Amino acid sequence: MVNIFPTLLIVCLFTGSKASWDVIYPIAVFMYCMHLKNAIDVSDTKWCGKGDRANNYDDLGSLDQLDSCCRTHDYCPISIKPFDTKYGILNIGISTVSSCDCEDDFFNCLKSVDGSQKNDAIAVGISYFNVLHLKCIKKETKCVLKIWGRCVHKSSGYNLFSGRWWT
Repeated sequence: MVNIFPTLLIVCLFTGSKASWDVIYPIAVFMYCMHLKNAIDVSDTKWCGKGDRANNYDDLGSLDQLDSCCRTHDYCPISIKPFDTKYGILNIGISTVSSCDCEDDFFNCLKSVDGSQKNDAIAVGISYFNVLHLKCIKKETKCVLKIWGRCVHKSSGYNLFSGRWWT
């Protein structure tokens, strides 16, 4: 896919039309994000990137350490697929949103990859955590009723949180 963002930006600048920019910008961002999402596919893995190409759970690519991290992340028990609603949250993004715990596990797994696969793990980490920079889901308990400064009723539910950064 060709990155159309610069072309659309130039069109908007030369036309000087705010109305066209308001229409074109979201489309450009969406197309650019789709391009980035597809760019994260790692050819020597079966679980990293959009979907999976594995025949079964034990089927890993030649970058087995990295692939194992991606497979574990794909099996996160608390997640919301794009344009789906779960836990009272609508995921309007183009990628699955996972629990913050799964995101932390994925981050730590990628950091632990060593040897000849380390650079590929770093590339996936930067692409996933810094470029896509997805939100994550976390269950929270909040006080919903206080009397004289004391919590008398709590409520639990899932909320979206800003994702972490690859450092």
